[in-house]
Formats: sequence, structure tokens, C-alpha cells
Amino acid sequence: VPPYILAAKEPLKYQGINSIGLKRRGYDQKTRKDIKEIYKIVFGTKMNINQAIIEIKNKFNDSNHRNMILNFIENSKRGII
Repeated sequence: VPPYILAAKEPLKYQGINSIGLKRRGYDQKTRKDIKEIYKIVFGTKMNINQAIIEIKNKFNDSNHRNMILNFIENSKRGII
């Protein structure tokens, strides 16, 4: 399961970001919003993964959370969920 998200149901599906956990760990509102927007591109559009990666790289500045998400997606061998 990708970083920062909640996944549930059968079969396992994206349910949103873990905003409470992120807030507890000190992530500011802008960072939480960016993470949510990144996952909206991945799961909420009709783009394939390669298109989503390009869109994320173009839309979001280089940051630890962006890079962690992209690294997870790019290195996944069996899908992201």
C-alpha cells in the first residue's frame, strides 16, 4: 500500500489519505493538501500510471513526500494497491 493512504474493502481499494495520522506527525496543511492532490491524480483521473507520474512531476515541486510517493509507484512490481 502506498505511503500516506488509507486502503480498505474487498478487494482492497484506495479510500483517501491518512490525514489524521499525517496531522499527528506534524505535516502542515499544505503538505497534506499536496499529498491528497497527488493521489487524486493517481486514483481519481483516467490517466495511466506513466501519465500520472509525468503529471505529478510537472505539477508538484521536488519534496520528500512527492518523491516517496513517486518512488513507491515507480518501483512497484505488482501494482500500487
